[in-house]
Amino acid sequence: MESGDIHLVSMRKSALGLLVPCKFYSGLTVGRPTIFLGPQKSELGRVIRDYHAGAVVPLHDAKKLADMIYHFRSNSDAWFKAQDGALRAAQAYHPNLSLHKWVDTLEKIRVSG
Repeated sequence: MESGDIHLVSMRKSALGLLVPCKFYSGLTVGRPTIFLGPQKSELGRVIRDYHAGAVVPLHDAKKLADMIYHFRSNSDAWFKAQDGALRAAQAYHPNLSLHKWVDTLEKIRVSG
């Protein structure tokens, strides 16, 4: 995962709300920006936008994909800003933190039920 400069993650619109490609979180963990080919209104799109961890490109938009690859390749400031965003997002979405959130949620359900 560390050998790539940019991670490419794709998801069909029909998968919206059903799954999140796990390789996205692996890319965050190693501090690599992501170019996400998929729906803007998805968890991945939100995380990338909120943390400035890469770019979201609509599926089947080859020109925009090529432009974004070139953008990160030719603009080191943009790449390092996205790398920083990926590392910040990795802290927010760390597996241990997620596990604690699940336990807290289940405990609230148990107590209120």
